[in-house]
Order: sequence, then C-alpha cells, then structure tokens
Amino acid sequence: IQGRGSVRQLLGERETSVHARPLLGKPTPCVGRQTELAFLEGILSECINEPEARAVLITSPPGIGKSRLRGEFVERARKRQSVIRILSARGDPVYAGSAFVLAAQLIRGAMELSASEGAEAQHACLRRYLRDLLEERPAEHAAEFLGELVRAPTTGAPSPLLVAARNDPRIMFEQLHTAFESWLGAMACSATVLLVLDD
Repeated sequence: IQGRGSVRQLLGERETSVHARPLLGKPTPCVGRQTELAFLEGILSECINEPEARAVLITSPPGIGKSRLRGEFVERARKRQSVIRILSARGDPVYAGSAFVLAAQLIRGAMELSASEGAEAQHACLRRYLRDLLEERPAEHAAEFLGELVRAPTTGAPSPLLVAARNDPRIMFEQLHTAFESWLGAMACSATVLLVLDD
C-alpha cells in the first residue's frame, strides 16, 4: 500500500511470511518437531546429492502445526551451504479446480514480477528472464505461454500457435504444460529447486 494522507493505493499482495507468529513480540522456538524436520532435511539432502526429484505430502487436521513445520523447514533449507532456489505458492479455495493457479504463483515468485507494473513491463521482464535461462526458440515459446499464465501477455503480434491456443482450451493446456515444464526443467539444471505448496 502506498499513498499519503487519506488516499491510499493498493499495489499488490505481500508475500506470506513463513516465520512463526511472535508471542509477546518475541519469536517462539519450534518444539516437538525434530523427527519430522530431520526426515524432511534427509529428503532434501538426497535430492541435492543424487540428484533426484522427490515429493513429500504433509497432512493433518487444522491447528496441528503444518504451517509452522513448513516455515521451520524452509528456514533450515535457506541456511544450507548448497544453492537452493526456494519457490512457494498458496492454494486458494476461490480457485479450486483451476489449472495452473499455483504454477502462476511459482513463476511470478521466481521472476519477481510485480503486479504494480503494467502488463507490458511484466512481459519484458519475463522475456529477459527466460532468454537467460533457455535457448532462444524455447524461450520465445515459453515467454508467450507463460505470459498468458501470469497475466502478462505478449505485446507484439502473437504466434499462430498462440492464436490457435486462445481459441482452443485443449491446445492452451498442452502448450502451458510444455512451457511450464521447460521452465522448471531449466531451473532444476541450474540449482536445486524446492517447491513449497501450501493448502
């Protein structure tokens, strides 16, 4: 939020903090989760050393401490010596059943796209980022389709494939899948990638 006096402008949403809520203004220690944290750290070590992809699903009733466990684990991952790219996204019941909503959040976070910038500026940032990450042809394809995904569409003339995809949801789904897979594959080749999906 920015502005002066009684006029305020909402620029965007703050990233949700993974830190624990303070008690009387002080952070509280995480207790009783050493087994789970050791297990998660062991899985992460396997991914770094092998390398291989692994998935861990944490479930429990509300209020048991899943978010706190996630926060503690992410903090420990950040403190490791290895280069780890941590990307997070949160589910929202409003978008339940919508394909690629979490993927769009992951991409926006990785590319540091700001909702306060216009779509043209966001798309230019997206193109620069992808050119550094992918070869030229895959980068152009990914920029067009990931731009659609993160609501920063191409400002130039769309390719025939993008025109076709805009008119056929099946083609759009396939091309978004391909573009997302190219991006994530290239990310994983440059560093260990930790995806944290919440709720």
